[in-house]
Amino acid sequence: MNNVLWATGAGSNLAESWGSRFRGSHAQLDSDDILMVLLIVAGAALAIWLLSRVPAVQNRVRRFNNPRQLFKQLCRAHELDRPSRRLLRRLARHHGMKQPALLFLEPERFRGRLDGKLVSERGNIQALRNRLFAGAQETPSGAAPASSPPSATDRPSG
Repeated sequence: MNNVLWATGAGSNLAESWGSRFRGSHAQLDSDDILMVLLIVAGAALAIWLLSRVPAVQNRVRRFNNPRQLFKQLCRAHELDRPSRRLLRRLARHHGMKQPALLFLEPERFRGRLDGKLVSERGNIQALRNRLFAGAQETPSGAAPASSPPSATDRPSG
């Protein structure tokens, strides 16, 4: 209906009254106007930042580094009992490891010279090693696994 009034010219007084707000003494930029623009821009920036955080919250992305929790979860995944967990922590301390979870990646740590009370635990340590690395092939340090293809330097030139 407003379109009809506007097209016929009947709404021209309304448009003129709106336009008068931008003329004369009303045409000045006031500190309240600047504050209002700054608040709108800050609100828009805050809304964009909050919306950018939504996917992280929805996906429950955890951004933290907790070696103790990792060790606990690995022990739980391998269904290790409390004495086995304690033995792994002691073995990690024996090797001076700050993160005992690395024992799950380094089977060579289960071999070698043992000191103190760990000597009497040699059988338990071997049993743990066999349990954790049952299907893994251990390679000497510096050697490539048997299943890897030869590198370009190993092939005869021809």
